[in-house]
Amino acid sequence: DRMASEAWREAPLGGGGPPGDNDDLLAKLGPFCDSNFDARAYTKAHYKRHSDTQAKQFCESLLEQRSAASLSTQRRVFKNYPKFIESADDLRAMENDLVQLRRVLGKSEFVLSSLEAAASKLAKLDVFEARLNENKAARQARGERPELAIVARVSGEERAGLWASLEASRFKRSQAVLSSQQFALKWVLEAPNRLGLLLHFDSFDRAVQLVREVRSCDLSQHRAGGFEEDVATVSGYMLEERRWALHFAAREVELKATELVDLFVKMLENNQRVSSRHGGSATAGAATNMFRRRSGSVGESIKRQGNSGKLANHPVRFLQQLGKQDIACRAFLRGKQYLLKTATDEVIYGPLATDPEQCTLELAQVVFKGILDTTLEFRALFVQVTEAKVAGDLDASILFARDGAAVGGDGQRASTLGSGRAGGVMPDAQLSCLMVWTREQVARFIVNFVRFLIPGCLGLGAESRARRLHLHSEQHSDMPNVPFEAEEHPQVTFVHLANDEWKVLGNCLRWTLLLCRRLEKYGITLSYIVARELKSPLHAALDSIFVQVEKSIRSELNNEVWRTEQLCVESGEATQQSVLSLTASGQKMYELVHDMIRKVKRVYSTYYSTATSSLESNIVDRVESIFKAYLFNLVHAAGAWPVTLEGSRERFEEFVKSRARRGDNVNEVCEKLGQDIGFKERRVVAVLAGAQLSNSQLLGMIADALFVSTDLVVRVRDNLEKLFKRELPQLGEIATSLADLDNEDGPLRLVCDAYVTRNSDRLLEDVLQWSQLDYSSQTETGPVSSNFARAADDLAELKNTALQLLGNHSCALDLVVSITEQLLAKLSGEGVPSAIFGPVEGEENRQRLTADLHMLVNIPQTLMDREPHPGAIEVVQEILRLTGAAD
Repeated sequence: DRMASEAWREAPLGGGGPPGDNDDLLAKLGPFCDSNFDARAYTKAHYKRHSDTQAKQFCESLLEQRSAASLSTQRRVFKNYPKFIESADDLRAMENDLVQLRRVLGKSEFVLSSLEAAASKLAKLDVFEARLNENKAARQARGERPELAIVARVSGEERAGLWASLEASRFKRSQAVLSSQQFALKWVLEAPNRLGLLLHFDSFDRAVQLVREVRSCDLSQHRAGGFEEDVATVSGYMLEERRWALHFAAREVELKATELVDLFVKMLENNQRVSSRHGGSATAGAATNMFRRRSGSVGESIKRQGNSGKLANHPVRFLQQLGKQDIACRAFLRGKQYLLKTATDEVIYGPLATDPEQCTLELAQVVFKGILDTTLEFRALFVQVTEAKVAGDLDASILFARDGAAVGGDGQRASTLGSGRAGGVMPDAQLSCLMVWTREQVARFIVNFVRFLIPGCLGLGAESRARRLHLHSEQHSDMPNVPFEAEEHPQVTFVHLANDEWKVLGNCLRWTLLLCRRLEKYGITLSYIVARELKSPLHAALDSIFVQVEKSIRSELNNEVWRTEQLCVESGEATQQSVLSLTASGQKMYELVHDMIRKVKRVYSTYYSTATSSLESNIVDRVESIFKAYLFNLVHAAGAWPVTLEGSRERFEEFVKSRARRGDNVNEVCEKLGQDIGFKERRVVAVLAGAQLSNSQLLGMIADALFVSTDLVVRVRDNLEKLFKRELPQLGEIATSLADLDNEDGPLRLVCDAYVTRNSDRLLEDVLQWSQLDYSSQTETGPVSSNFARAADDLAELKNTALQLLGNHSCALDLVVSITEQLLAKLSGEGVPSAIFGPVEGEENRQRLTADLHMLVNIPQTLMDREPHPGAIEVVQEILRLTGAAD
């Protein structure tokens, strides 16, 4: 109400209602018009002085006065509205006048700048004239003729500036003289000034059109210059001056065109656009939005624009019209590179920098989306269209939704950045620039990828190697064990990632490759670039897995005491489970290999392997080297190398044992062998001359070798074949060779041979110790000699122990059979039967010897329900023949 009263107070100035009504209303609202009016205090005072009925009546009167004030205000507004419209029209007219005034001021500014340039040129002319006068006076004083070519004595920079000043002055005079004449190309003389004005007002489209029109004029031809019609009326000097002025104007236009090209290049590098309204430049603020998630892409903008011609004012289009296609291409890509770098820096140095996974995922989305948008815009600008269809009719935003379904298939993949749906072709020069630019962006992304996810990798990761352990080659004599790959070829860098970090690396790698696959729908193939850039870091990461496994196994082997513990594993021979008693290193090997395969699965991607097979070969080679090194370390720990002396292993063992019995230590025995002693021979000497391993320890080693050879290698092969989606004959051959007991150089065979040889030697010593070396006198009362009976008991005990530790594996029975056959072979050695048994006389003694030997040869059938080997039967018959017991 107070506002209404203030409006009515001004009513006599603007009209809008009866003055009398306004005065009455003002009189009634007098107390409310005070600037210090306190509504709360007024209300309390009114209620104290009046009753409730009077207060209600007063409120009703106030409401009526408010309605009257509102109606009066509306009337005044309606009455003054035409004046408001008239004032708006006047302001609009004044704005147009200001625009015209601004243009006039621009022309005046141009004229002033021209006058300033002319004044500076006149100053240079004055300096030149002063020098000319001085030179003339000096030559006259010497009596020489004045030199006209004084310009030749001016320095190069001054000469160029002086020459330009002279030509500019001549052109100004020619313009003034030729302005009154009429000829066909007169407009060319005004082209430099006109072009300067167009550039001043940012009318780039008209400026480019003017440059093209000037370039289209063939000034070298008289007919093109339109001179022939004026030959009769114009002097030859004026015609020549006219021709020179036209050429000078064309050169000036070219100079300004060069400045225009530089301006367009700067706009492209700064990601600026040209306004389509009047040809003015404006910053492309929307361009930065194409890197934001869920924002419109360049492809979408092209799709919305269609063939509306909005790209006609793009700086690239102007440069193309000026014949600077390659310059436009390079400037455009430099600008996009700066824009992409700015967007990636926001991610790298933003809040996500503390979360490697989220930062890398966001970074991959920004980079690949930027590449896609740049490529689509590049195609729209540089593809030479042969159809009405324009590139970029696909929706690029759906490609970068992390929860979206993958698009495109193998049959839809393209192989070049220049292919697509443009209906045209891209020049090779521009296509090469785009491909190089794309590689640089991907390489820069991979650098950040490695920085966040593979810390410690300096780009010096091991390349694909086909190195295998040459276990039968000579090693350094001071090498204590069979070296692993990391010990034989130590790496420069070592990457150590925790389990969670391997998971993050796998997720980010799969997301990156998924983005590459999605870009293939647009004809952008980046998988091979990513594969090439990630080759070295991923090899380093994978090598770190294997190096960590090898270090852990080496640490376990160094502390190994070869005590067995039961571990329930799947048997390789039957569907039921078999209980193998593995040592601590065997169980550690199982855990490490299981963890190794899990990490490899997280990193490896089938789509990555299609670009390069080096990753697969490196994985297979390192797995093979780990298995072989571990198994041959078992052979080394058991001292089971097939070392010989003069071609005989028995001679070697006998020599070592004899020297050990005489008190020689390991070094003294090795020196007296008189041959090159490597770490293998030294280990065998240490085992033979030192404390012998127990049968439980040897059987634990055999269990480890058996589990790795027949079970663990097969599991790894199956997992890798499922991962690589192809067969791996290399691992198949390894599994076959390691588990083949017929392979004399296999680690399982070597450990088993050591177990068989030592037990057969022990049993033979027992037989020699218990035997009286003579069957000529009867000292035994039983059907079988006590020494052979005890040997049979020992074999039965060995069978039970082997079955217990090897989990009922058939290898346990084979070991007992082999011990029996080797014992018989030692008994049948050259000179041994006659020395042990002597000549057997008497039917009873012959029967006892025959019973002893038949009991021994029938051990397989007695203990294992197996038929004796025919060779063993022949050995028994040969012993009986040599001792005369066969008679």
